[in-house]
Amino acid sequence: MKRTLTLLLSTMFLLAFMPCVVPVYADNPFRGVWINNTAEQYEQLKMNLYDKSIKLSDEAGQSYGYLQVENDFVSDYWIITDVTAIQGNKAQVKYYSLRYGMPEQKESMTVTYNAADGSIAFGEGYTFAPSSACKFVEIIKSDVNIRTAPVTGAPVMKAQAGMTFAYAGLDKGWYKVSLAGGTTGYVSGELANPLSGEASRIPDEAFGRSGQYVSDDNSTLHSVDFMRKGDVVYMSVAHSHVNVNTGSMRYYGTTIYKGKVDGCRLVFTKKLDGFNVVLDSGVDEGSMTDIKPYTVYYSPTNADFVVDGKMIKAKSF
Repeated sequence: MKRTLTLLLSTMFLLAFMPCVVPVYADNPFRGVWINNTAEQYEQLKMNLYDKSIKLSDEAGQSYGYLQVENDFVSDYWIITDVTAIQGNKAQVKYYSLRYGMPEQKESMTVTYNAADGSIAFGEGYTFAPSSACKFVEIIKSDVNIRTAPVTGAPVMKAQAGMTFAYAGLDKGWYKVSLAGGTTGYVSGELANPLSGEASRIPDEAFGRSGQYVSDDNSTLHSVDFMRKGDVVYMSVAHSHVNVNTGSMRYYGTTIYKGKVDGCRLVFTKKLDGFNVVLDSGVDEGSMTDIKPYTVYYSPTNADFVVDGKMIKAKSF
């Protein structure tokens, strides 16, 4: 009976979490947004091969879309300038590198649509999943092990009741969740619950809030602020050491991140550390350094951001 109930609950959860594609059209499969980000780099493909209507910047002009690649070493866009053929699930396009090439130096590429899962193959080296609404899993017990694999995987961290992680899949009754640094882990379905709610975009008012979260050992308080300019977003995280005996705090620096809004995620690829850096006074972007993609999620259920598995709470002072 217990096995049947577990299977039933898992099936119901899986059905509830079927992908919500934003937006891919069955009649026009080469229109939409697709993503592929790992711990090493962030990739986003945005295109509409039926209309030259996408404008990344004045420099790029109107195009059929672009492939964005961000990692430790490079930030580049491949601009799709021409569509030479569309036949069934394949399209032939021409593109150039915005950073390293010129519009007249075009390369040809085959773009393939997979109707089974809505994914896109851009040439042979890049495969993208549809960008979808985010879903979350909340830990309901204390001292829960997040593991590298279901059942027997090695523990990678301890999670406490109330911690929230972005849902990434379901395997053998275990939730696959996104962790800091682009990695993933697994938590038993008996120790966590899915949170309902979806968001294909982050509401503007979410960026006007300030919040804070405390490290797992209660030794550090992180105060968080956001600033958005179009699709570009900045996050300021001020760090203060907390004396667990007296409750006193000592500020020891701020990190400012720069990234982009991607549906219900913020993907940061640059940062600046300093003692006197303030978000509102302007950011010295020339001094920022490239980092591996660092993802912050927006939870529509709680109407707030999730940073390193911690839900940002309103500041108490």
